[in-house]
Amino acid sequence: MDRKSTFIKNILGFSSATLISKTLGFVRDAMIVFIFGGGKLTDAYYAAFRITNLLRRTVGEGAINASVVPILAKEKAESHEKAVSFFSAILIFSVGTSIILCVLAIIFRYELVKLISYGFLKDPAQYELTVFLTAILMPHIIFVTLAAVFQSALNVSKKFFAPALAPAIFSIIIIGYLTALNFGFLQTFELKTKLLLLAAIAALSGAIQCLALFPLIKCELYSISWANPFKNPKIIPAIAMMAPAILSIAQDQIAMFINTIFASFMASGSITAIYNSARIIHFPIALFAVSAAQVALPSFSKNLLLKEKDEFKKTFNFSLKLILMILAPATAGILVLALPIVRTLFEHGQFSYQQSQLTAEVLFFFSIGLIGYEIGRASCRERV
Repeated sequence: MDRKSTFIKNILGFSSATLISKTLGFVRDAMIVFIFGGGKLTDAYYAAFRITNLLRRTVGEGAINASVVPILAKEKAESHEKAVSFFSAILIFSVGTSIILCVLAIIFRYELVKLISYGFLKDPAQYELTVFLTAILMPHIIFVTLAAVFQSALNVSKKFFAPALAPAIFSIIIIGYLTALNFGFLQTFELKTKLLLLAAIAALSGAIQCLALFPLIKCELYSISWANPFKNPKIIPAIAMMAPAILSIAQDQIAMFINTIFASFMASGSITAIYNSARIIHFPIALFAVSAAQVALPSFSKNLLLKEKDEFKKTFNFSLKLILMILAPATAGILVLALPIVRTLFEHGQFSYQQSQLTAEVLFFFSIGLIGYEIGRASCRERV
C-alpha cells in the first residue's frame, strides 16, 4: 500500500471515530437544552465550560499534541528506551502543569468568571452559579491533559481510531445522566442542583477516558518513571515547541472568549446560542480538517527527521486539497440550511423556536469564514 493510500486509510479511521464522538456530542448538547432550556442556567454552564475549554485546548491537549508527536517520533526512531523516557517526562510535566493551572483557576474563579462573563454581574445569582460551576468543572483539564499525552503516543504508533473515539466516553456518561433525569431520576431536586451534578459528572468523566486509553499505552510498552522530568534532555525543546502551538491553537478559543464576554451583556440564551452554533461549525472541521492534520503530523515528523522535503510538500498539499474538497460544500450547506439544522438538532423540550432563530443567525455568520479559518489553522498546526 502506497503512502497516499495509507494516509487516506488513517484519515478514514480517525474521521469515523470522530464522527461517532461528534454525533454523541450533539446528542449530549441537545439533551442539555432539552432538560435545562436555552436560558440563564445553560448560559452559566457554557460560560464556565468555556473557561475550562480555553485551558484544555491551548495549554492542554492542543499544545501537547503539536510538541510531543515530533519529538516522540524522533526518540522512538532512535530507540524504544529513549521514547519511554521522554513519554514519562512529558507526562509528568504536563499533568503537573495542569494541576497547577487547575488550582490557580479555582482560586481565581471569581476573577475568571468576571473576565469572561462580566455581564453576569447584573444578576448576582447567575454570577455565583457560574463561579461554582467553574470550580466544579476545572479538574477536567487534568484528566484531558493526561489523555492528550496518551493520544499523542498512540498517534506516533499510527494508532488513530481508539484515541479519537475516547472523547465519546465524556458524552456517553453525560447522556446516561441526562437520560436518567428525563425518566424521573432526582425529580425532587431543583434544576440548579441537577446542573451542578452535571458539571461534577462532566469533570470526572475525563478520568474514565484516561482509564480507557491506559491499556493501549501498556500494549505499546510505555511506562511511567516518577522522576524529575527536567532530567530528560528533550523536555525543554518540547516546552519550547508548545509556545507557538499555544499561540496558533488559542486563536479560536480567544475569539470565543471575547464572544462570550459580549454575549453576557445580551439577551438570556445568547451564550448558549454561541456555544451550540460553534459546535455545529466545528463538526466538519473536526471530521475532516482536524483528522487530516492529526494523521499528517506523525508523517511530517518522519519526513523532517529523514529530510524528505518533497514528501513533506506532497503530504501538506494533499492535506489542503482534502480540506478544500470537504469544507467548500459543507460551508454552502450550512449557509443555506442554518435554521433547519439548528431546529432539527436542538429544538426539543425546553428549547424554543426563538432560541433556534438566534442560534441559526450566529451559525450563519460563523460559517462565512469556515474555509479560510480552517486552512489557516491547519497550516499553523502542520508548521509547528
